[in-house]
Amino acid sequence: MKKNNRKWIPDILYAEDEETNNLTNGLPFIELKDEKSMPDRLFILSAKTVIDNNEELQEFDLHQYFSLDYLKECLDKNIIEQIIRLYKQED
Repeated sequence: MKKNNRKWIPDILYAEDEETNNLTNGLPFIELKDEKSMPDRLFILSAKTVIDNNEELQEFDLHQYFSLDYLKECLDKNIIEQIIRLYKQED
């Protein structure tokens, strides 16, 4: 797999009709086109409205989400096992 197939900015889609929504269970999805692979990471901003001096402001925080498949390709097996164990402890 070519690494550049993972380096692109996808559109995050939501089902617009009942049939697609039933297939996705309401989860957002990424449509893969032109031999693209799932991106190795996603950047998402969270937005929060705060009041400062009686003025409404938007605060944004950047979050990164990495593909476990990508991490498995890049990291040592022991590190991946630690990540999986950590995730299971949080359930």
